[in-house]
Amino acid sequence: MLELHKKALESKVQICLHKFKCNYKRDSKVIYGFCEGKSDLSFYKGPIGSYVDNNWEIELLEVGGFDNVVELFGKIDWRTYDKSQVVFFIDRDLTEFTGVKLPNESNVYITDNYSIENDVVNWNTCERVLTEILGFTALSVDDKTEIKDLFNVGLTSFIKEMVPVMSWIVSWQKKKRKAYLKNIEMKHLFKIKEGELKPVLRPGKQKNVTEYIHRQCSLEIDAGYFIEGGCAEFCEKDRHLKFTRGKYLLWFLTEFCLSVHRDCLEMPIIKSVTTQPKNSTNFSHSRAVIDISTRCRAPESLKKFLSGTVKVYVAQKDAV
Repeated sequence: MLELHKKALESKVQICLHKFKCNYKRDSKVIYGFCEGKSDLSFYKGPIGSYVDNNWEIELLEVGGFDNVVELFGKIDWRTYDKSQVVFFIDRDLTEFTGVKLPNESNVYITDNYSIENDVVNWNTCERVLTEILGFTALSVDDKTEIKDLFNVGLTSFIKEMVPVMSWIVSWQKKKRKAYLKNIEMKHLFKIKEGELKPVLRPGKQKNVTEYIHRQCSLEIDAGYFIEGGCAEFCEKDRHLKFTRGKYLLWFLTEFCLSVHRDCLEMPIIKSVTTQPKNSTNFSHSRAVIDISTRCRAPESLKKFLSGTVKVYVAQKDAV
């Protein structure tokens, strides 16, 4: 099964490479890009688009993971292709702990934190979701301040509660134990009611979080792993604030917003709302990436990267 999985990934690299070579037009008004996953397409296409006008095209492909993006980069003959026109996007992931070497190339963007989602989950994005999607346009300044404080307290608590989970994940990656992290479902670990985060006592009907995450990932518990030491390592220099998995943080943001919308009439901190606003796009966890990706600010590092690549290429071609 592992061999079949490996071959499938290799074929995806070959398919993307073939598609790129067939479609590539040198000196054209097209920006080409490659990223790890499907959700990345939404988060990166907007920032790229801010550097081009409607006469330009953006061809952004999902390659299927860190290793595939790096492999694809290595298969391109850069004597033939312009690095300012062909850009790559990679998650930093947990390389801070595992020692995996990251590429150092002018046209490869590496996220500041675990993933691009980490830069999305903040009050600015939350406020836009609440007002533009969930209909809270009439919130008073005081109410908005109260919700902001509730969000920030909840996010801090969520990150703290996730430390043991992330510490186990670091251990798995160091020991190259394969785990499908999407199987660890935040809805089994936490509930959010009236904007307040509450851990679930028996996640997934398991005795504790450790048993739950190992069962979800089909892994045996490593009895020799010192979890207290792992947590201390993960939190050293406040690294837990940067390296909690971005998709888990995105769940918190989405569920917090849904909770405020669902429970707003029961929340004493919200005084300016007397009827539940309309959820204009049927905002949900399944739609979160689509709705949130257009309402978040690009990190400064991404703007700088695109200024040194895409913006340069566009300026050269538009000047001709």
